[in-house]
Amino acid sequence: MEERIRENLLAEEIMRIAEKDLNLAEKIADSIKDPDARVMAFLNLYLVSKDQKFVEKALKTAEKDEDLLRIVEITGFDATSLIKDSYKRDLAYASLFERTKSLEYLEKISDVRLASASMKRVSEKLPFPFNLEVARKIADPYYRCLALIEISEKEGLDLKKEIEEALNSIENPYLQKWLRNRLIAGLKL
Repeated sequence: MEERIRENLLAEEIMRIAEKDLNLAEKIADSIKDPDARVMAFLNLYLVSKDQKFVEKALKTAEKDEDLLRIVEITGFDATSLIKDSYKRDLAYASLFERTKSLEYLEKISDVRLASASMKRVSEKLPFPFNLEVARKIADPYYRCLALIEISEKEGLDLKKEIEEALNSIENPYLQKWLRNRLIAGLKL
């Protein structure tokens, strides 16, 4: 257990070492035995160098879906086909969708709430009117409502009718009440 903790700490220090001596940092990363720590070390080397060989080394080392998901989230490399757990694969697709804004990834997300949350985050980054187009396509009414409220406030648009429709479609009464209170304080529906 001590060795594993030491190697995890070493994986975190790899970035500092790599900034001074990339070759030494790579040798240290190669010497790490714990697969999780080793993956993190290679990802840290990638972050410093942007050298694709470190992504390849991380992929070869990865033993768990969590490691593969981390590779996708940090590098944007599409390793989704290697992820066995459907929820973690959906998280990877969501990460890739948010990074690329490619509908190809969005269509592969099987969890509606996860896809909706991801679409909401993408809508926040898009300029008007594209943000509104994405927000209107969000399947889950809670996330659609949040996106519409944000766009209404940010763009100064009157979206009260659409917000009210989304709000009325939310099945969870506590979420609905929370959003109504937010609206009373802000938009005055």
